[in-house]
Amino acid sequence: MNAEERVMLIQGIQALAQYYRVELEPRTLGFYTHGLEALPFTAVMAALDRATAVYKFMPRVTELRDLVKAQADRKPSVRTVPEQITRPPCGCIECEMAGVAEEDQRFVPVEDHGVRGRWIHAGELAAWLNARREFYAKFRAMVHHTKETT
Repeated sequence: MNAEERVMLIQGIQALAQYYRVELEPRTLGFYTHGLEALPFTAVMAALDRATAVYKFMPRVTELRDLVKAQADRKPSVRTVPEQITRPPCGCIECEMAGVAEEDQRFVPVEDHGVRGRWIHAGELAAWLNARREFYAKFRAMVHHTKETT
């Protein structure tokens, strides 16, 4: 887990605590972070998201680790996402015009008549990147606001 992912992990744990209306002391937040940071980042973030549907109360670290393991133990479906969700920029004129010529293409899962997904670029990639930036800006603002009010 790199430094940026670690920050997002901490923010995710704080957001989960806020959802459950639990105040985490720095030491407890450290236990959560330490217990989860060795696991795959995307799996941990998915587990944090899934926890609200599974647990009535703030889950313990072991329960979150169990969610990660349960997801890993599931048999992959026929329509799995490729091993990599990014690939190098295509360099086409459409990407130049959309301002994403230097951005990696993204694979987006779509269920369309048996097709498991597709690679986006140009305008679709620009829209996807903008949506991601907006999401993280709102998420960080919410976490920052939570820190100020507690």
